[in-house]
Amino acid sequence: MAKTLMSRLGLGRAFFIAATFSLTAMLLFFPPQAMSLNQQLEQEKSLPWTVQIMFGIRGPKPLIWDGKAEVNSGRIEDIQSINFTDQDSLKVKERQWKCRIDRLRGSEIADELGKISPREYFEERLAKGIILDLITPPSARVSITTEGGVFSFTMADLKFGASLERLDGNIKLQLMPRSFIFKAKGQQMNNYPAIAKDSMENVWAAWASYSKGKERLVIRKYDGQSWGEETVIDDGGCYLQPSLAGDKEGGLWVCWAGRVSDNWDIYVRHYKDGKWSSTSRITEHPAPDTDQQIFVDDNNRLWVCWQSFQFGQADIFMKYYDQGRWSAIIRVSDHQGNDWQPAISVDRQGNVYLAWDSYRNKKHLILLRKFSSERLWPEIEVEATNNYVAHASVACDDFGRVWIAWDTSGENWGFGEDEEDRTISLSKFEAVETQINYNKTPMEGRRGRYNSRKLGLVCYWGEKFYRTAEDFYAKLPETMRMYSDLPRLQIDSSGRLWCFFHHYIGKIPFYIHDKLMEVWKVYGMFYNGHIWSSPIEFSQTTWRNIYASSTCAGQQEGDLWITYAGDGRRSDSRDLEPARICVATLTMDKVSPHHMALLLDERQPRIVDQASYIEFTPVPKKRYESTLGLEKYQLFWGTLHEQHDVRGRMAMDGFVVDAFKYALDDQQYDFLGISDYSFRHTGWFSPDNYSLWEANKATSRYSTKKDFISFYVKGRSPYKRAPGHSLQKKPIPKGMPVITAVYAKDFSDKSFTEALEKKRNYVATDWIILDFTVEGHPMGDKFPSRNRYPRMLAKIIGTDDIAQVDIIRNAKCIYSSRNIKGKEADITFVDLGLPIDKKDDYHYFIEVTQKNGAMAWTPPICYHFIP
Repeated sequence: MAKTLMSRLGLGRAFFIAATFSLTAMLLFFPPQAMSLNQQLEQEKSLPWTVQIMFGIRGPKPLIWDGKAEVNSGRIEDIQSINFTDQDSLKVKERQWKCRIDRLRGSEIADELGKISPREYFEERLAKGIILDLITPPSARVSITTEGGVFSFTMADLKFGASLERLDGNIKLQLMPRSFIFKAKGQQMNNYPAIAKDSMENVWAAWASYSKGKERLVIRKYDGQSWGEETVIDDGGCYLQPSLAGDKEGGLWVCWAGRVSDNWDIYVRHYKDGKWSSTSRITEHPAPDTDQQIFVDDNNRLWVCWQSFQFGQADIFMKYYDQGRWSAIIRVSDHQGNDWQPAISVDRQGNVYLAWDSYRNKKHLILLRKFSSERLWPEIEVEATNNYVAHASVACDDFGRVWIAWDTSGENWGFGEDEEDRTISLSKFEAVETQINYNKTPMEGRRGRYNSRKLGLVCYWGEKFYRTAEDFYAKLPETMRMYSDLPRLQIDSSGRLWCFFHHYIGKIPFYIHDKLMEVWKVYGMFYNGHIWSSPIEFSQTTWRNIYASSTCAGQQEGDLWITYAGDGRRSDSRDLEPARICVATLTMDKVSPHHMALLLDERQPRIVDQASYIEFTPVPKKRYESTLGLEKYQLFWGTLHEQHDVRGRMAMDGFVVDAFKYALDDQQYDFLGISDYSFRHTGWFSPDNYSLWEANKATSRYSTKKDFISFYVKGRSPYKRAPGHSLQKKPIPKGMPVITAVYAKDFSDKSFTEALEKKRNYVATDWIILDFTVEGHPMGDKFPSRNRYPRMLAKIIGTDDIAQVDIIRNAKCIYSSRNIKGKEADITFVDLGLPIDKKDDYHYFIEVTQKNGAMAWTPPICYHFIP
């Protein structure tokens, strides 16, 4: 039988059939064993992961969350703490920690605020946790053992933009992009980072590094395996955020704004074939040139845009580099109003798009302008509002869509608070000293410059505006909808639209919790063509709000990189910590960019009619002159003691650049004083006086010397409090700013310094002219006299009818008049109430109140009476 079968089938086929029967029999009697979990893990590829674990989200009372972390395959590379205080500790090598959370305090504060739920408040601001950096397979299990419970998870359980809960919601897990941390050395402050990829897929990160009163511009390269050493691009000056762009031939462009010989200009260097070019200066005008952005198009042309005060106001300029030559400078905006902080992008057809914010005819605008075929097209109005709009970002996708993002303030930007939220002393020398607290609390419903920040986003395509099918804000948690700003748009290599932004988490009134300071975090969201992701938080981002993050996309599918500065500060930290640079990367799945669900926006493009904005009406500044002896003094208007994110306290006034826009645009001041508020005598500290460095850097950028001066104001106040102040209180009317008026000999730094040192200034909530003397001595003066009956003169030129004038001596009102008619008054008063034989100091000042509620008050004149 077997022989017959072999002869019929052939020897080879017979062996095949026999083997098949044998194998079948073996499978029937010896079924294969399933692979063990360890065998599966060994076959999986280990990948880098970063996971954030927050503890005690729903704990009803103080809880102990001491614990440790373990993984059954791969390894835990690093562990970092989040919001740990002195009572907590972390053992990195042992992967253990001690953590105590005072949940009750957070609930009480949140309930008192009445704005958000206690859980949202606690989760965002007071929660504690850890960050794990791991190298594991996706199915590896991470086990966390804590005093509050035991839980576990795998990497496959986590997705970007989605959180995972454990232990009945007491634990919140979130997958975070993997980060490289360039730690500071000693008290070094690293800031203003930028990032780019070259055509060889090398990643480059550059930033400004400050230490011991000096600053350098440095850069590092990542070749896919490791980061190289720092290379110094430039040193010996002051620097703002650099810009990086890879060209199509494996090279890299670095562009920056640097301050050399007391002037800001734009500089570039190029890297190719392992060599750096010499530094080229591409602007030469003595006015400040800053806020540059660069872009390399598909034809390998380098485009550079920037902001300049060349013609007295801020304008946008541009030039390009092509085939070894620079073009002539192109003036992109030429309006009399200010145009600020440009962004640039180029589409596949070579059309250049620039976006910026502007102030014209009492309107805040976001504008878009195209440059193609060697000509500028008309400006397009993207947004026009009475509210503040700024920090535009622009990105072109592969299908000709132009995306524009910006941030916007709440109503009544830059003016007063609600009446019940702010009172001042009738003595006014206390109010002069503490005028900075006027916008002290950036809460919803108040009217400070950081009252709120929200993001705007629109798509310009086919000469129409579109919005994404799903509302961007629908995916933002309630806690993030009031304070999100500094957007940065990026199209990744798969075609997704990304919006990165900063979110301020320190919006707590300091009279409720005076330890919560400036803390911003960086988040990213992407639109896959149909829906927005939830916000993706980036690790180690807590810091100030100096500049937007920098992003770039590689050529590989879904490859994305972002860099930002951070000092890892806790939310209750008063000090600036040595700052480090963080570079994060994430790789997303490929998507189809063809299917982009868009809805026609109710706003449609409006070509800017220059005639409608050509009228430039400045605030009427009355250049009043006063004569004291043989000297003549002019009256100048501005504000002092502005506090911003350059210091270490609450963000009363927000972004430092916003203060200058407010001063130059909305108020059209003559001067602006910036304070860092971070000296040791104030209780807040900045390493190596870095806040002072940043404050002086900010003032030098906007001092045009022609009609605006900016300077640094040291410490809490340039004024000293006089004795005997009144305890009575009176509200500042809603919607009115606090203005400082200074009597100076001329418009110069020297004259302003002299005037402020001698306190020849007063404070008002409107453009009220007030000239007050005692025995011929001006406000702020101190002098002796034997005259028992000092004579006072006051001249008042108001903006509305005068309701009341009071003269106060040592907290006692010695003269009051409510019978003045009209807007102007000349008052002469002799004080007959001094003691006959008592040697003493008497402090006189005057207060004016108009019928519209506006006020003006002077610092005291100290009259030293000698019997």
